[in-house]
Amino acid sequence: MPFGSFFGRAAAEREVGGFRLAQFTPTLPNREVAPHRHDDAHFVFVLRGRYETSAELPVDGSPPLIVYSPPGTAHRDCFAEETDLSRAAFATLSISDAAMAELETETKLSVKGVCVGAAAVPLVRQLLSEARGLDALASCVTEELCLELLLRTGVPRDATGSAVPGWLLRARELLRDTCMGAAPRSVGEIAGELGVHPVHLARRFRTAFGRSPSEYLRRCRLDRARRMMQRTAAPLAEIAAVAGFADQSHFSNAFRKQFGVTPRTFRRGSN
Repeated sequence: MPFGSFFGRAAAEREVGGFRLAQFTPTLPNREVAPHRHDDAHFVFVLRGRYETSAELPVDGSPPLIVYSPPGTAHRDCFAEETDLSRAAFATLSISDAAMAELETETKLSVKGVCVGAAAVPLVRQLLSEARGLDALASCVTEELCLELLLRTGVPRDATGSAVPGWLLRARELLRDTCMGAAPRSVGEIAGELGVHPVHLARRFRTAFGRSPSEYLRRCRLDRARRMMQRTAAPLAEIAAVAGFADQSHFSNAFRKQFGVTPRTFRRGSN
């Protein structure tokens, strides 16, 4: 089957940095699914409904379920015969050949199907949530989470030292520039400027600074907004725009998630 093709009706799709993320409602009954082959590497995230696979994987088919299939996988994966397809749902993450070629220089991915552990479920939920975002930062975060999922699935090809190299400090500086008003740049764009691989950048940044590049950028923006609320009387909508959020609602949700209170409540307590 061609890149990004699955037996289902797509409800939402997003493509970024060699990855295609989509959510589907299955349309083909169990008895009509024949053995088939996928050209591309991909993940299937089972959200609702019982899933069956012909691959030799230790799965019980109950959601949440995450399955990785390498390029050229031949299988018969489908929902169980008793599943009401109108209530079932799954999402997929397809990886282009170009992205796979680049990833192989940093991460050794399995040549067989893999059932990804439950520890990755929160990451996948965050990925699906971020993919619905409309702002430029959401695109950056989506790409970064795709890379992180692959890092968790594969085996790193190199060891990480304890010293923070100059290029990594420069990456943090570029993110700070973005926080101060520059246009958001993806992990791939920053990595290209620094001459390193995006996967390597994402892994080393988290190791060195305790959070991913997008998490660092989001916290930087929230801290800037918090300072503005303390030092100015600017409307919250204006602060949200200056800090780089898509709108006031997006800003308020992010602020409450990070600090436990709404921006309005925080501002009242600061006065």
